[in-house]
Amino acid sequence: MARRKQIPEFGSVEEESDFWDEADLTDYIDPDEPPIEVEIGGRLANSISLRMDDGMLDALKKLAKKRSMGYQTLMRMWVAERLEKELAEEAARRDKRAS
Repeated sequence: MARRKQIPEFGSVEEESDFWDEADLTDYIDPDEPPIEVEIGGRLANSISLRMDDGMLDALKKLAKKRSMGYQTLMRMWVAERLEKELAEEAARRDKRAS
């Protein structure tokens, strides 16, 4: 069996997308190997309604499209990132007050 090429590390979704647009998948994946089952995420439990002006929504959709993702996914990702940052800063302030 021929040795398969190593899949490189990518710096962005766009870089990975460009790579796979040109790459031959059979150079990297052995079709005779059994598939690996992967579960990605789960069902999202809550739905919310969020109002925003047309310009903001249009800009959000354009950015999401450039990143090859849905605009709601991008919004969820940004909220998660900001929430993580805010919680870390809050914990740091609490630790500073405690010492």
